[in-house]
Amino acid sequence: MILEKVKKLEQLKKLFFDYSKFMLIPSKHERLEKNLLVIGGDILSILKKRRIWNIEELFQNLKEIKSINLNQYYNSITFLWLSDIIRVDKHNISLKQKNDT
Repeated sequence: MILEKVKKLEQLKKLFFDYSKFMLIPSKHERLEKNLLVIGGDILSILKKRRIWNIEELFQNLKEIKSINLNQYYNSITFLWLSDIIRVDKHNISLKQKNDT
């Protein structure tokens, strides 16, 4: 029973990492400006101009500039948060400072 759970966990881990590689690495069939890393860079550029943004306001601003969808936006936000680059507090997003933990 434990061996079966370990195998399932390994399968899930493999699926997750295969999916994340697909999301991060641009292919020749996708538009580069819609790539997760490029959208993340655009988010960082906006956050450098104004330190704190409401999550919805930032999406609306970025949507006007880049015409992205909500899924692309949240994938980029999740990537930046997991990379420990941004902080998400309730409804606000901000750049993490060097002395933040």
